[in-house]
Amino acid sequence: LHDVGKARYRIYIWQKTIAVLVKHFLPTLYGRWNEDVAPHQWWRRPFIIKEHHPRWGAEMLAQKGASARTIWLVEHHQDNADNWKQHPDYHLLIRLQKADSAH
Repeated sequence: LHDVGKARYRIYIWQKTIAVLVKHFLPTLYGRWNEDVAPHQWWRRPFIIKEHHPRWGAEMLAQKGASARTIWLVEHHQDNADNWKQHPDYHLLIRLQKADSAH
């Protein structure tokens, strides 16, 4: 559910892999390539989707009447959890991130 925003645009596994590698090894370039929110250029699509899917997913869930907690978790699942230590759902964010990285 936390990745529901990725459904907005079609993306292949090889594109996801490239986005992850570029973010890790070339973060400045990754930052430039994900600036747009409408991936009109096919080669930028994986970077835009990776960066913006949490917000898109939160918007989609809000439109469907999801709980505020669920919307918040989806919107922030890629954030640095340390930035949310004071949030009442911080412990759930940590658990979601651990589950997400346990593939």
